[in-house]
Amino acid sequence: MAEGFAKKYLNNHFIKSAGTNPQKINPHAIKVMEEVGINISNHKSTLFTNDDLKENDMIITLCGSVKDECIIKNSPTIEFRHWNLDDPADAKGSLEEKINVFREIRNQIEQKIKLLKSEISS
Repeated sequence: MAEGFAKKYLNNHFIKSAGTNPQKINPHAIKVMEEVGINISNHKSTLFTNDDLKENDMIITLCGSVKDECIIKNSPTIEFRHWNLDDPADAKGSLEEKINVFREIRNQIEQKIKLLKSEISS
């Protein structure tokens, strides 16, 4: 979801989604992003290598312990940010309750991306 919003709002920047444990895009994420007109069905999360990480100016982690697993977080040349969001894939309850969690996280990510855009544009 973050990649989808980043590509929408930060289209003058190189955006790449990665993970410490890359997985297929969750179908609930695809659904809630389609609700806001963004198709992420072809997005893929990949595992960053040390070389990939060195080619970036900013790394943003989103959920839980990922910030502790990020191998570049103490780099003097890369800005590191952690957005401590709940992982919507961990949501419990009925299908509708899970979808609502994905919507909540989607909305939080969009707001953070918009704020980031205003910070780096000024």
